[in-house]
Amino acid sequence: MPYPLSKLPYGLRCRLTELTTPVERYNLQIAAGNLSICPLKLQHIQKSCYNPTFSSENGMIVLLDDTTTITFVEDTLIMCENTISMTGLSLEDLTSKVFGHILFRNAVLMLNDCEFSKTFFFTLRSIFSDWCAIDFYSNTNNILNFNDVLTFFPNLWSISTHCRINNTWINDIVQLGIRSLSDLTLFFNHPLAKFEKFWAQDLLSLLKAQRSGFSLSIEVTDDTKEFERFFRELKQFMDRNEILFQQSSSIGDVFIVKYPTRLNVVYSSNSGTQGRSRDESSIFNEAKVLPKIEVTASSREKQGPPL
Repeated sequence: MPYPLSKLPYGLRCRLTELTTPVERYNLQIAAGNLSICPLKLQHIQKSCYNPTFSSENGMIVLLDDTTTITFVEDTLIMCENTISMTGLSLEDLTSKVFGHILFRNAVLMLNDCEFSKTFFFTLRSIFSDWCAIDFYSNTNNILNFNDVLTFFPNLWSISTHCRINNTWINDIVQLGIRSLSDLTLFFNHPLAKFEKFWAQDLLSLLKAQRSGFSLSIEVTDDTKEFERFFRELKQFMDRNEILFQQSSSIGDVFIVKYPTRLNVVYSSNSGTQGRSRDESSIFNEAKVLPKIEVTASSREKQGPPL
């Protein structure tokens, strides 16, 4: 049964001040609306950092605000906002006491060459759970598992990847019933970001399951032209299942505009023809809109190419 902290004896509330981190103390004082919840020590925010970078050097977390290294003392509390970059962090790095001095607000997270394990995301959520969006960049050791990301961060509105992802990413999103995403962007133009085929019908099912206005972008650079046929067939499949770009309806005198679900696929390969650019050799470089249809095909062969 919850016990009101404000009813704790004064001595215990003073002890609570000693045991809490600056972030915990600040949140308690904001929730209580007065200093008495943690008496004798009003927790202030000493500095706000916009677009800071966290990295690990010799086992120590370093926080850079532009080019300035932030120094921490016992009661330091830093507000970090906008785009938060974390570079080369492991699970052990996330347990650093430094994060007890960091207050995140309205933040987009960029993870560059960080660990992608389930325990890493679990610990990351304990630091701050309300990330608006996460961008994942190259990782030499891990494959990004969408099931792990969306299990611990089900309310993300945007995900962008520049790394290798698990080949079940479509089913992960559908089976978890994720509908908070507004934007999903997958880049496969880096040696570490290996593209793998998927079923066209699975892709269509994913798009149909999302809320109105969802946008999926897939960009693939394929110097060997290994996937050229795949994308030609994907384009043909999506062309057969295309509808208008915008739907609207009315309830009484109220006119409602439903923004369409969009699929944007950019595939480019080096054709070997001199003077021809990558963009000119692209066979699929356009936006498509999700069709609102039911697919009744019973076999994989009838559900589009083995994508």
